[in-house]
Amino acid sequence: QPANDDLLGDLFGGGPVQSGGGAAAGGPGDIFGNLASTNTNVNNNLMGGQQPMLGGGNRGFAALKSQLGAKVMGFPRSHETDQVLFQNNQLQMSYFKIFKQQKSTLCIFISNLSQSPLSNVQVSVKKDNIQCQLQFGFDVSNSIPNPKLRNATTAIIPLLNGGSTACQMITFGLTNPTQISMPCNIIVSINNEILTIALKMSDLLRSSVITTKDFGINWGKLSQGSFALNVNTGQASIQSYVNKITKGLHIHHIETIKNEIIAAGNLSSIVNAQMLLPILVHCKCTQTQSYAVIIRTPNVNISKAIGIELQQLLNS
Repeated sequence: QPANDDLLGDLFGGGPVQSGGGAAAGGPGDIFGNLASTNTNVNNNLMGGQQPMLGGGNRGFAALKSQLGAKVMGFPRSHETDQVLFQNNQLQMSYFKIFKQQKSTLCIFISNLSQSPLSNVQVSVKKDNIQCQLQFGFDVSNSIPNPKLRNATTAIIPLLNGGSTACQMITFGLTNPTQISMPCNIIVSINNEILTIALKMSDLLRSSVITTKDFGINWGKLSQGSFALNVNTGQASIQSYVNKITKGLHIHHIETIKNEIIAAGNLSSIVNAQMLLPILVHCKCTQTQSYAVIIRTPNVNISKAIGIELQQLLNS
């Protein structure tokens, strides 16, 4: 059957639309349940090559790639390889983030560039925005070597031999997805060297596999949390947009009808998997010219924070 020119008009004007998405994970219709909208003050802050050691040894991720294996390679990650944050004559510190279904993980690589062993290397983590309900925890069993916990956010690596590399895995996520405040940075301290890693909205977003019908039912319910943006770029294309929202924002592409694309995602709680904040995104793409995007969540500030990051992705 022919698709209507205006996807949103078709969704809400009564004409049937062929659904391209899978079944809703939580059942059709209401994808956000009883999660109440709260006023949250959200802005957005977006940020962000390895050389071998003397003697030919690898450092950072390259040194541990085979040992880490599926612990890392089985999940999407923020960068193809680790990004160097700090280096001096003794240490190199680098990172990337990996994105599991409910939690994200910060992988911190610490390479001892000297020939002398280091003992009792202390690693601690915190956030710089107290209003952002971000919770951290060391993944002791998957870290190399397994650290000794001093408390939930501080761990000790008993020994780091000369020329060797450690990988400490720190999980992070929201306790309450309505309580996110941006900008927020992750602050990592390693032997008193302070490293700052920007938290992105996309670090916390996950796909919601819903149908076109579910999208339409919930679109109107989220009208109070709507944020719109227009991105003018000569590189505009439907395929490029779909790649960026799925790989960059980590949300689910539901369907494309002519030049309109709908997608869905969520912010979830790491302490209660049933606590989800829904995210719906509609885009009208004018090939080689522009994207007109509307983002809806229960909170306009969260919608805006997602929109600012998406705008940067579409301009890149």
